[in-house]
Amino acid sequence: MIHRVTGDGRLVPLGKRDRGPEPRQDRSSRPNRGHRWMKLRSQILARDPVCRVCNRSESVQVDHIVPLSQGGGDEYTNLQGICLDCHKDKTAREQSSYLPRVETASEVQTNIVRHRRYESRNERTPD
Repeated sequence: MIHRVTGDGRLVPLGKRDRGPEPRQDRSSRPNRGHRWMKLRSQILARDPVCRVCNRSESVQVDHIVPLSQGGGDEYTNLQGICLDCHKDKTAREQSSYLPRVETASEVQTNIVRHRRYESRNERTPD
């Protein structure tokens, strides 16, 4: 089969109509939210025209007060309109709180000492 190259580099069979590029895939964390989400989102942004965090900038993002990962839902009372900068800051804070806690040097030393004591108590002497 013979193909022709379109302006954006795609191959289209000769004689077939070019229907354009494939639709853009949704890259959001919750793809295909649908009509219900879009309606709820517009209601939240209408309710909160100014960022609920800094009270200065225009709300452009809808944020879950209690994150979905911590059991929050898409309820009207769990959503707030916030600006992009506040949303980035809040997301970074939430993600950093999920990181495992790093032991301090003194805690590491204490654990080493405890482990050595445990091992010395449980060592078997040869018969």
